[in-house]
Amino acid sequence: MIFDPPAAVEPDDAALLHAAKRDLRAFAPFYERYFTRVYAYCLRRVGDHHEAEDLASQIFTQAMTCVGSYRGGVAAAWLFQIAHNATVNALKARKPNGEWPPDLADPSLPQS
Repeated sequence: MIFDPPAAVEPDDAALLHAAKRDLRAFAPFYERYFTRVYAYCLRRVGDHHEAEDLASQIFTQAMTCVGSYRGGVAAAWLFQIAHNATVNALKARKPNGEWPPDLADPSLPQS
């Protein structure tokens, strides 16, 4: 029997982020792993390719800047919380009165 060699084990996301706390170059594989997903999330939320690209860039810049605040847990959840906050802020900035877009409005609050 011929066995394939085991696939190279990629470092998990948490290990990448912990390594990035010491050396930001370690953030690159995390970026490469998640950029397409973050961009797609932004595109679904804002509906514009250019704005989604800008947001994705801002999100990874913020994540890299704040990597020291990562305390463990699901790294993707940490990243997508940053992405969620950035897209909400971008959508709120579109409205001159600061109203929430209907899909982001809190259903527990009275609607005007």
